[in-house]
This record gives sequence, C-alpha cells and structure tokens, in this order.
Amino acid sequence: MYKNPTQARLSMSIALNLAASRRVPIDVELVMEHLEPAVLEIEAYANEQLDALQARIDELKRQIGKKDQEYAILDRLRRRSENEAAVAAVATSRSPLENPWGFYVYYLWAADGLLLYVGKSTNLLSRLGQHISDKAKRRVIAHITMTEYPNEPAMIRAETRAIYELRPLWNIQGARDDDAA
Repeated sequence: MYKNPTQARLSMSIALNLAASRRVPIDVELVMEHLEPAVLEIEAYANEQLDALQARIDELKRQIGKKDQEYAILDRLRRRSENEAAVAAVATSRSPLENPWGFYVYYLWAADGLLLYVGKSTNLLSRLGQHISDKAKRRVIAHITMTEYPNEPAMIRAETRAIYELRPLWNIQGARDDDAA
C-alpha cells in the first residue's frame, strides 16, 4: 500500500486533518481500519531497521573482540620480551659467585650430557652445596649451569617449564608416564 513509513504517516495526517476540517464526527473505527495497514507497515519497517542495526552492532562487537585479542597477544609478547631483556641484563651483570643471592634456576648435568636435575634457589651456593654434599650425587654430577631471573615468579615459571619440557632424571615432577608402569 505505502512505499515507506513517511508516506504512511503523511496519509494518516491527511486523513485526520480532512476529518477535522470538515467538522464531521470522526468514525474512530473507520479511521483505525484505514490506518491499520499503515501502522503495520511502519512497524515492519522499524523492525527491519532494528534488525539491521543489531547486525551492525554484532559485527562491530566481533571486530572489537578481534582487536582485543590482537592487543592481548601484543601485550603478552611485549611482556615476554621485557622479561627476556631483564633476564639477559641480570645474567650478564654479575657472576653467582660474586653474589649468590638472587632468583636462580640451576641445571645439574651428567658427563654424558643427561640432564639430572632442575632446581630453583634464592641462595645458589647454599643449595648447590646441599647437592654436592651427597657423595652419590657428587660422583654423577659433571657440571652445573644456571640462569638468574629478575624476580621469583619468573624463576618459578622457568623452573616449572624446564621440568615439564626437559624431564630431568631426578625431578619427581619430571618422571615419565612410561617409567611409572
């Protein structure tokens, strides 16, 4: 009947103004019967517009979600590179013999290159002394490597990751599933 809501509104306005100008009693049922198709068309048009707006809002939310994920990835990469730079700076700044107090992850190696143990310590010389005081261990340990970390959480993450990935022989957490059988 009408091509758009504006035409429908115009038709309603004309019908009401015409009835008012003639000063005739308005038959409400007749007016409602005449206006009902226009109201339904306006409602349908409004619903179409709302659906289109909702689709656009959903698309924008998806785009924002993707951007948030990208920003989160970039932030993780930035923090990781900052941690690696801090570790490199600490590792090159001094020897553990100069100051054994710090956040160290150490690796005990056998002569054949087998990783025996991964541990962490805030007093490296004391902790390594405990390992070396055990005569059985002392005979097997060929060399020790260590890395200093900027803080305790970084040290704990590094130790956990090393145990999980490298599966040292003496670490209980590093025991392989097939060894348990």
